[in-house]
Amino acid sequence: MLLKRIKLSPFETLYYVAPASLVFQIMYILVRERDALHWDTGGRMVKEHGTVMLIAASMGFIVNISGFLVMKRTSGLVVKLLSILRSNGLVVGTFLLLPGNEVTRLQWLGYSIAMVGFVWYTVLKQVPSRAPEQDKNPEDPEVDDRHQLAGGSAHNK
Repeated sequence: MLLKRIKLSPFETLYYVAPASLVFQIMYILVRERDALHWDTGGRMVKEHGTVMLIAASMGFIVNISGFLVMKRTSGLVVKLLSILRSNGLVVGTFLLLPGNEVTRLQWLGYSIAMVGFVWYTVLKQVPSRAPEQDKNPEDPEVDDRHQLAGGSAHNK
């Protein structure tokens, strides 16, 4: 809702969001990951896996841009539904592709209900909405007056 009122491109939005995000990430790293800042641990990892880290950073940037584009073009509900779909897909995908990941029957039931809800919402969005038709008797002047007050015309039939 906030992003719909402000006319910024996704890159301009990241220009304002990225510094705040960086500050909070640095605060977290200083509190929780202090040991990883040493050259013999974190520096070695960057040296050995720099390409993978660069690819992961690029993918994160693309995800951020995509997220802002989706928010500007749709509603918050669609973003939430896509988040649920992504989470379900991640859990089910890791269960199918990575051995050793257990998913209980209750979790399968929850993921199934979420997927049915997502499909149901998608199908309902495809159906054009119809305004309820007013039951009116052409002979009844009171119903005709109410129709005129609601913005209709007395000559519509």
